[in-house]
Amino acid sequence: MKKLLFTIAMAGIMLSANAQTLIKGNFKKGDTMTYVTTQENVIGGQGQSLTTKINSEIQYTILDANDKSASVECLIKVFDFSNEGMDQASEAMDEVSQLTAKLKDFPIIVELDENGAPKGIANRDKVEEKVNTIINEFVDNILKMAPQMSEMMSKETLVQQMKSKLSEEEILNSVTDGVFDLYGKTISNGYEDEKEENGIRLKQTYTIANIFGTQNVTVKGVSNMNKDDVKSMFFKQIEQAGLPEDQVSMIKQNYGQLEAAGMAKLEVNSNETYQMDKDSWLKGLKSTSDVNLFGQNIKETKSINRK
Repeated sequence: MKKLLFTIAMAGIMLSANAQTLIKGNFKKGDTMTYVTTQENVIGGQGQSLTTKINSEIQYTILDANDKSASVECLIKVFDFSNEGMDQASEAMDEVSQLTAKLKDFPIIVELDENGAPKGIANRDKVEEKVNTIINEFVDNILKMAPQMSEMMSKETLVQQMKSKLSEEEILNSVTDGVFDLYGKTISNGYEDEKEENGIRLKQTYTIANIFGTQNVTVKGVSNMNKDDVKSMFFKQIEQAGLPEDQVSMIKQNYGQLEAAGMAKLEVNSNETYQMDKDSWLKGLKSTSDVNLFGQNIKETKSINRK
């Protein structure tokens, strides 16, 4: 009898997994969830190694919800980061971590569609005002810590470069990453889509199983860029780095040397496992990624758990 019940249960899991499943948020006004993220990045290459660790905590409160949309207030309550193997001047230039930390306790209100997928930032004007203040203070600190930077680029150029790091899209991604990834997707086993992050395009393949009310979704990603795509991405990033035009031109001219040395390549393998709870909120996420980019290896491990 136990074997029969187990067989029936497993058959139900497989049937539900093979059917198409819409991941839809069932949010209610006043819902509050807090998620703790632990992330470690290890960057190695050319005899050097750098380890970055981030521990963060974000509180999400549903401000309004109906059949067509919802809005959620995102509050970064904790954002601690550390770097091992980075000198003082380089640490000052760790702009993503530095800038994000300064948004702590500042309410960012995100608009969600009918399925719970993020659409944009509702209070974008207030967020932009806050970001401008943060960036100007940040650039002044960089020039104080590393005055030689002013010889490479002006303060105005640095400000514009930093603004690209804290665009509305980047902020939206940073406060919804992981927790709101799956909403609005209709998934079945073998479902595929594409994702672009930091200029890197990935092909993703999904596997889904419904186990006792909890949806387990596994996403495996591989780089989906040919040689010309990688070259275009490299050139775009160099152009956005704020370097003088003569240096940008020289780097582009020497790109052939990277190709000859076998370094002008990109390989990415990622694995993410989501658990969506019965209440439609994320229960937990574990992810790993391995990136080989222009002679550097970047390994990332991340976990997000509901507090």
